[in-house]
Amino acid sequence: MSLPKPPSGHFAILYFAAATSYTRKPHDFLPAPLPVDQLYHELDKRYPGIKEKVLSSALLTVNLDYVDVEEEAGKGDKIMIIQAGDEVAIIPPHYRGHEILTMASPKPQTITYKTVGKLEIPFDLYLPDDAKNVPVLLWFHGGGLLQGVRRSVTPHMLQAVSKYNIALISADYRLAPQVGVAEIFEDVKDCVAFIRSRLDKFAGEGVVDTTRLAVSGSSAGGYLAFLAGLYIEPKPKVILPIYPITDPLGTFFTTSQPHPFGGGRTDPEPLAEFLDPNAEVVANSAEDSKRNQLYFVMMQEANLASLLRIKPGDDTFRIAKKVYERKLPPTYVVHGDADGAVGVEQADEVVGVMVGLGMEVQYERLHGIDHLFDRDAKYQLEGMYEFMMKHL
Repeated sequence: MSLPKPPSGHFAILYFAAATSYTRKPHDFLPAPLPVDQLYHELDKRYPGIKEKVLSSALLTVNLDYVDVEEEAGKGDKIMIIQAGDEVAIIPPHYRGHEILTMASPKPQTITYKTVGKLEIPFDLYLPDDAKNVPVLLWFHGGGLLQGVRRSVTPHMLQAVSKYNIALISADYRLAPQVGVAEIFEDVKDCVAFIRSRLDKFAGEGVVDTTRLAVSGSSAGGYLAFLAGLYIEPKPKVILPIYPITDPLGTFFTTSQPHPFGGGRTDPEPLAEFLDPNAEVVANSAEDSKRNQLYFVMMQEANLASLLRIKPGDDTFRIAKKVYERKLPPTYVVHGDADGAVGVEQADEVVGVMVGLGMEVQYERLHGIDHLFDRDAKYQLEGMYEFMMKHL
């Protein structure tokens, strides 16, 4: 799908699956700014009945980040505002709608695991009912290490808390280009150290078993999971990278790529404040921040390594290059072969090296599946969780 650049003062909204069938078009351009809770009303005026028949059971993303419209509607004057130039998507419905996620989703406890200067870096802890010595799954969000926030947890992961009786931790970390990947990985190491040494003080004695630690992440978060598997000692029991970045110096990220969802060129000029390496360091990006367009700019400029301060010739942060030397714990990788945001060859390379070295790895390589597919709650990734529990 080729999507032209939105007119001035507008944002693009892309339709998928049932939304495409209902509107009979792949996209629209709507005037901005627009409070996110008014979006469905505006669409229902254009396409009568779409709110009840499609939108009530669909997922909404803004600049790749999942947005809970009902939750936003309760925020009053702090509600997310869709801005001009944003990329909005209506993606396939999940089961019977939002109420299933609401019923199944535990409420998090937010804990600051690290402070750098005045910047607090938190994670959210989700616990099952009556938790006792439950293992811990640590997950990192995606966004190219440039954007994103810990609250973008996928439905299957939230449901896994009760389904598999685990503690789930979703962590923020400092974002590039104001810091490099070396500093970001320091946050990962400090997060793991906090979990292993201090989590009991916050979760309660005997609630979690921090010796049974799995590390996962989606997209760039999958990259951090791989780095944790390589460099953190003692290693996690198991790592679970989901459509992971594995090599910022690989062909995919050093070759200009089209917009992953069919959009036009993203103008970097309005994002100059976020691209400034000397700007204020942050540990997440608000859902309505223009920062959430940095990934699109990075893809078209093919400069991820530069933004992460990785120099040519430095293989420290190239996963496949370090597997032989550093080894990896048992690993389960999930990646779709139609991924337009992180080429599947990124996962292929690492899995190939692990297989060649006789390491324990399972690879769920999904045919015809794109990035962010698991934001649809019909994807439960049972194989991944079964592998995880076997090793915990």
